[in-house]
Amino acid sequence: PLSRLVQRVHKHSVKIGLHLAHGGSYAPSRLNGRQAVSASAFTNWETKETCRELSIAEIEEIVAGFARAVKRAQEVGFDLVEYNAYSGYLVREFLSPRTNKRNDRYGGDLENRLRFFKEIIHASRREVGKDYPLVAKISGDEFLPGGNTIEEAEKIAETLQSYGIDGLHVSPAGHEASLPLTLGLVPKGAFVHLAQRIKNKVNIPVITAHIGDPFLAEEVLAEGKADFIAFARPFLADPQFPKKVLEGRFEDIRPCVRCHQGCFDRIWVGDEATCLMNPEALKEREFVIRPAEERKKVMIIGGGPGGMEAARISASRGHD
Repeated sequence: PLSRLVQRVHKHSVKIGLHLAHGGSYAPSRLNGRQAVSASAFTNWETKETCRELSIAEIEEIVAGFARAVKRAQEVGFDLVEYNAYSGYLVREFLSPRTNKRNDRYGGDLENRLRFFKEIIHASRREVGKDYPLVAKISGDEFLPGGNTIEEAEKIAETLQSYGIDGLHVSPAGHEASLPLTLGLVPKGAFVHLAQRIKNKVNIPVITAHIGDPFLAEEVLAEGKADFIAFARPFLADPQFPKKVLEGRFEDIRPCVRCHQGCFDRIWVGDEATCLMNPEALKEREFVIRPAEERKKVMIIGGGPGGMEAARISASRGHD
């Protein structure tokens, strides 16, 4: 299935990468019938389940598994792989002193906490060669007591560059932080300063997110605060976002209002994502808009979101 996805995306002369993660303590037992694992044993704040500490043999097995997964991604045609070393999940749980309490070579100082990720990167390189692009998504600051700070993130970034990582995707905190990160009440671009701090320490491309606005994105690039802008939820709200930007049709963009109701909130409880602003999201084949067989005059009573969408769809089908 992933190979078909790659082929369909490549038809449009677009590059596509695979985001690769191990759930760590966030993988609830209901998913695979097993106890979750992590760098150390602790109770996950979301699942309320206690994970167990990985043995050395299991760590080595997971390292090899990451490398095989990267190789498969290359074989099916993905143009790059991005490791998730962010927002909880296993690699982050090794990096963070909050969740890594080990006393062996994988715990303690930063060099030891980085060892797990180092072995993953080196094992992957042996599989895919030195020229295949590998990117790491890291937390610029966990904003948690006892967690990774921006100062430590700078050291992590420099070290990952020395390991052969080709780019860094810098985002704030993670799921556990009480600090609001992506909601509408957070100013757009509020965390660009983290990416800028990392960019000042490395000479590989740095990606930043939490922008959501094409004008702010252009400003961030022009000022050299980052090299790439990551968009995600805005593409659920409007899949034509990049095309409309390219054509200068800014007023036609259906905006993401960062409500989280259709995407994050539903995914978190195991439901299929949708979008409050775009009812077609993930249902594009089901909600195909076809010309009406009989054109009519249609009156829409009420100008709220439902009325506006009814008017838009009716007009697009050819009704007056």
